[in-house]
Amino acid sequence: MATKASTLRLYREILRHAGRWPSIKRESIIQEIRQEFRANRLEQDGAKAAAMIEQARIGLGSLKAQSGLGKRSGDEQYSFDAR
Repeated sequence: MATKASTLRLYREILRHAGRWPSIKRESIIQEIRQEFRANRLEQDGAKAAAMIEQARIGLGSLKAQSGLGKRSGDEQYSFDAR
């Protein structure tokens, strides 16, 4: 089960990556994220809350993949064919 602290870290990470996402609709996406988390912050059903947390993690992964922000500087690997 996700703790309040881990959920807050996830929320902040999503907002951080959404803020760097190259889109004309960036601000509306950030507002949507905030509204979604706020609307569900008092969820009492543990299974439902866990499903929402998992959905948020998947969304973060998609956000990183689509924007190229999942790669850290220096993670690139190059290979050269010496002929």
